[in-house]
Amino acid sequence: MDEKLALEIERLTKQRKVISQLRSHGASPDVPAELAPLYALLTVPGYPQRAAQVDRDQAVLLSHFSGESAKAYLSGLSEYLKHHPDLVAASVDFTRRFDALGETSSDEQITELVGEFATPLAEVVSSLLPEGQVIELGRAADLLDEYGAVAYSEAQRKTLALLARRFSDPGQRQS
Repeated sequence: MDEKLALEIERLTKQRKVISQLRSHGASPDVPAELAPLYALLTVPGYPQRAAQVDRDQAVLLSHFSGESAKAYLSGLSEYLKHHPDLVAASVDFTRRFDALGETSSDEQITELVGEFATPLAEVVSSLLPEGQVIELGRAADLLDEYGAVAYSEAQRKTLALLARRFSDPGQRQS
């Protein structure tokens, strides 16, 4: 009986620690504990609320349905951004402008936005992913595609596709 109670106390203590971590970062209970610090970065002043919700949903999908390298990347991203407030500011600006893209957005606006964000994004990616390493998306890849088809406007999907092309060609990452 004593052993069972000790195990139950240990389990409850771990749950309290997770709840405390989520609360300290303002994260909701469905956010995996390892993503709580990243969630806190998505709630900085100026970050569009709709975009924060989409980013949170995508991070949860990655956390639940991707490989270990994606989970490690998200954790590393959180830690990296915590020490680089200039990149957080650049991300907030990009996200605000990305969130505003819609039917009337021109190809020039999209190209300009990608061009301005490619360099800071390349800095983060190169710091977190050694040359040649890939993120194992697993089932998350299809789920993210399906989610993006609903969550993003056509202009936003064009922007993401252009960024993806830019990063699939290493010679263009800094341009």
